[in-house]
Amino acid sequence: MKKIKFFAMVFMALSVQSALVSCGDDNPSGDGGIEQGGQTGGGSGDGGGQSAPGLSTVEQKQRLEQAANELMGLVDAADFSSVADLIDYVAENSSDGSEVDSWFDHCAGLCELSATDDLVKNVYKASNFYGQFELRNGRWTQTASNVQYLEFRFTDGSGAPCSLRLDCSGAETPVHHDSFDDEEWDYNYSSDGYYSVMTRIENTFVVPERIDVTLTQGGATLATASLGSDISISSGSGDFDYKRDRAELSLAVAVGAYGVAVDRVAFNAGRTAAFSQKLTKDGRELVTLAMEADGDLTDDDNLTGRLTSLDFNILDKVWLKGSISSIDRFARYLESAGANSRDEAAYKADLERANGLMELGLYFAGVDGPSASMRLYPFSERGYNGEEWYCEPVLVFPDGSSYSTMQSYFADGFFESVIESFKKLGDDFVRVFDQEAGA
Repeated sequence: MKKIKFFAMVFMALSVQSALVSCGDDNPSGDGGIEQGGQTGGGSGDGGGQSAPGLSTVEQKQRLEQAANELMGLVDAADFSSVADLIDYVAENSSDGSEVDSWFDHCAGLCELSATDDLVKNVYKASNFYGQFELRNGRWTQTASNVQYLEFRFTDGSGAPCSLRLDCSGAETPVHHDSFDDEEWDYNYSSDGYYSVMTRIENTFVVPERIDVTLTQGGATLATASLGSDISISSGSGDFDYKRDRAELSLAVAVGAYGVAVDRVAFNAGRTAAFSQKLTKDGRELVTLAMEADGDLTDDDNLTGRLTSLDFNILDKVWLKGSISSIDRFARYLESAGANSRDEAAYKADLERANGLMELGLYFAGVDGPSASMRLYPFSERGYNGEEWYCEPVLVFPDGSSYSTMQSYFADGFFESVIESFKKLGDDFVRVFDQEAGA
């Protein structure tokens, strides 16, 4: 689907690791980049060559390094050890979940509204999956069925009572869309051969206004997650129509001092779409992302419109801001580039056309105007089937140098400490969530 591919590409281009640090040991080849010097790329709206008054290219790279190091210094894997230890403890001490499996199969059966040889209709309601379970001597046992929530109770290694609980509240809205449906194929054999039979599975989800998940240990809350929804469907059938209906979702997750909030995922009758997200610690915003789009966003085969606003903010010190003037052509050029991944000239031509529609500038606090730009840059890898081209987001500076995720495009020793910080943070998380790896 073009919409999915388009937004996936935008999020990839906004990855902190992709933009600021090298994450691997690959060494694929680009088409010149730093080694040849000069401006990499070009095309309208790329922002290349725009220098910030009083801020040289070297200073810009230093500020990027400082912001990345500060961000990494604010995130400590050890802060998640309590939740990780609890997950490990339950995994190691729950040897029998057969009663939960049987309960789930029964609940799923309640969702089957009707079935024929060629059509199965399911209506998934949270209330069908309510119940209470307790871990006793390694076995999950159902302790209550007539409750208005789903809860799993257990004790930790020190004997403290713990609970993972899900509650739903507010009005419930049945929502169906063709993309929710599935197909099952069966093959009947006879003396003359075989023939296929297709059964269509239609899935409708009953979405409550609010879903809350809470993890507690010894009476203290370790983590929470809350999902809110506001869905308006004009038709009484419950079929969601992108051209007619409206949906807005929000999600907030908190683990200790950390919070991840998707403040808004909004889609309004195919005319506008919006997304905003932030990562916080102790109430301080570490990273934020906001996007808005307008146009006709309903037809995968005929997208029209534009990404009107994109704002990616790191610690209020570094921003990536910009827009994409035509969603339709941007998605089409990227799809064409993917189809031409073994044709270097065609691939680069398609990528250059996509870059011509994308205007993304790199901004620094206290500096007017964009200091550098972001582009999608071609790289190649040689495998068993020959050379194949793909693209990575690259920061392009006024002197023609650029940074990508690939180590071969890092110059003058910049970001070495950032790379080590990311590697150490990754190792720390492995040790926290995988005790055997940390041994």
